[in-house]
Amino acid sequence: MQTLLFVVRLKHRALVNRLICGAFVLIVALWILPTVYRGFRDGPRSTSWPVVEGTVIDHKIVPVDREGAGARLGLMLIYQYEVDQQTFKGSAIDVAGTVVVFHGELAQELQVWGEKEFPKGEPIEVFYDPKQPSEAVLVTGIVPTTYWQLLFLIFIVAAYVFFIVKSERKNTNQASLPE
Repeated sequence: MQTLLFVVRLKHRALVNRLICGAFVLIVALWILPTVYRGFRDGPRSTSWPVVEGTVIDHKIVPVDREGAGARLGLMLIYQYEVDQQTFKGSAIDVAGTVVVFHGELAQELQVWGEKEFPKGEPIEVFYDPKQPSEAVLVTGIVPTTYWQLLFLIFIVAAYVFFIVKSERKNTNQASLPE
């Protein structure tokens, strides 16, 4: 009888562990998937977008996910461009919404890099969506970050499935052992 209770407790604990790990994998997937989807959906299309000359209006370091000492910081580049005598402002680097990100201690270096690469008032190439000119990017196509995010997503899902299968085999082997 005690052996049966022990097996039931192990199965219950395994189920709870699977649910917790599955919830974690689901949350991460739902966080990454929209960016990957946008990158693969709009990236190839953006390579045929027309280009106009734009001007860097500002660049600043902004918190990406939270504020405080451990915050990740990103470079927000704000540019202005004109299409059919209409002026637009944009801040998208690429269609997936990638932001250059560093941790707090590298913020000063990021600011210096931004000022060097994108001086205020300097011209830059801006690629805009001809169907919706208010949508524009500085980099067209599928960016490497999109591939890395997809690989990470595949890795965590594969790892989760691997551990589920491994634990099932272990449970099957333990259940078939004679008492």
